Amino acid sequence: MSVAAGPSLPRLGEPAPALEAEITHGRVGLGDFSGDWLLSFSQLADLTPVCTTKFLAVAEITPQLKEHGVESRGLSSDSVYVDEQAGLSLIASAGRLLSEPG
Repeated sequence: MSVAAGPSLPRLGEPAPALEAEITHGRVGLGDFSGDWLLSFSQLADLTPVCTTKFLAVAEITPQLKEHGVESRGLSSDSVYVDEQAGLSLIASAGRLLSEPG
C-alpha cells in the first residue's frame, strides 16, 4: 500500500507557508518575517500552567533572542479576546510588562 505524498512542514531555509492570523497586536503573517529568524511556540489553551510557564520563559530570554535577530510569537487556539485577558493576567502575575511585538 502506498501513501500519497502530501504537504510537509518546511525545513530550515525553505519558505514558510502563507499563514496569516489576527493577533493581540493586529494582523500578522509569516511573510512579515521573511528573511528573519522566528521562534514560534504554542499551547492548547491560555492560562494553563504550561502556557504561563512557557510565555514567561520566552519573555525572559527575549532580549537575548533579539540580540541574535530572532523574533518570537506565541500561538494559541483561544480567541484574541481570551489572549488579551491572559496577557493581562501574566503581566499581573509576573509583576512586569511582557515584551510586545516590534
